[in-house]
Amino acid sequence: MNLQELSGEEASPGKCVEFLETLSFFPGRKVLVVKDPMFLQSSSTVSTRWKSVIKAIEKQDTRRAARMLSQLMGLFKITAAEIHELEPDQLKTILKWPADLASSEGAVGAIRTFLAKEGSHIMPAETADSSSAEILVRWLKQKADPARSVLLIQTETADKRGSVFRAIKEHGAVVDFTASGNARQARQLAATTVREHLSRHGIVIEPRALDLLFELVGENNIPALLKETEKLVSGTGSTQGKKRKITPDDIKRLVSHQREEEIFKLTGAIARQDAAAALGSLNLILDQGIHPLQVMGGLNNFLKSMLAITAAGAATTGIPALKRAQFQQFRQRLLPELETYFQDSATSPFKGHPYALFMQCKSAGAMSIKRIISLMKRMPEIDLELKGGALSPRLVLEMLVMDMAGGDK
Repeated sequence: MNLQELSGEEASPGKCVEFLETLSFFPGRKVLVVKDPMFLQSSSTVSTRWKSVIKAIEKQDTRRAARMLSQLMGLFKITAAEIHELEPDQLKTILKWPADLASSEGAVGAIRTFLAKEGSHIMPAETADSSSAEILVRWLKQKADPARSVLLIQTETADKRGSVFRAIKEHGAVVDFTASGNARQARQLAATTVREHLSRHGIVIEPRALDLLFELVGENNIPALLKETEKLVSGTGSTQGKKRKITPDDIKRLVSHQREEEIFKLTGAIARQDAAAALGSLNLILDQGIHPLQVMGGLNNFLKSMLAITAAGAATTGIPALKRAQFQQFRQRLLPELETYFQDSATSPFKGHPYALFMQCKSAGAMSIKRIISLMKRMPEIDLELKGGALSPRLVLEMLVMDMAGGDK
């Protein structure tokens, strides 16, 4: 009850100060979380904000894309319908689009598709005047008391020369999460590697498509990037002598299963009790930007599947028979026996491609049923640790994977 979240045009300086100054009904500090506030923006941040809009659209974050687009529409005094009619060169000159976006067919197509679908609901936001910003500046300088209330601001862009930003930096803490120099060098190396590899096949890649490739695969894993680049080479087809171009749609179509494959490699290493390989896969997954809770969900599903397969195998064919079986024997004789064990259940694990089921069943018995249940009982505890424990999420997952890969030892 002491927590409030405001975003975009809702987060006017006056409304922020009103919440922070009002006494709380409940004991303890009040916390105000402000996302993408207009009082930190100016004309100098326009280029980056347009990139953030396109990025949000490509991530299907409709709410955030609409919020930031509304702010930009208010700044330029333009409607969604008017933006939809602009040509790429007009986007650059009238709306100050950065050159790489204005020349990207994927970016222009993304904004037009988004406006056609959502534009009627998006109204231009009112622009904040400097006098309203001074309300917040005065509060920061004279009344801010972290023992009573906390203001937390999250934004991708900010005018660092503005009075509000300077006051925040003087009287509070500013944490910059932009990539470090080494990270930038790693990204540049990855971008150069991908572009050069594609260039040898007469292919170019749009900047947004390259960003999306990095989001799905990661930019620190050159072998994985080259593997996915080969998919792009073979999957984009011929354009009859013209230079082929890879768009974000190509990335979504051809690279979208990379993360699922890595999760499968992780669970396979756990089933083999190969702790070193499991840790390697885990760190690769986390480096790709997959959220720790998603990883935990994948591990929990793996345990459920292992529990069902081990129970069915022990009650029908026997675990040794499953581990020794060849594929044809498994498909023709053992799989039908396993299916009968779950014939009255709507959640049978034996639905899917026979070979995938065969590979799963080869891992049966790696952990006893007692051990699997013990690990599953720990999952709520792991969930809490990932959501706010003292240890880093990476360390929590590393410890869990080490434990799971140890079998019954």
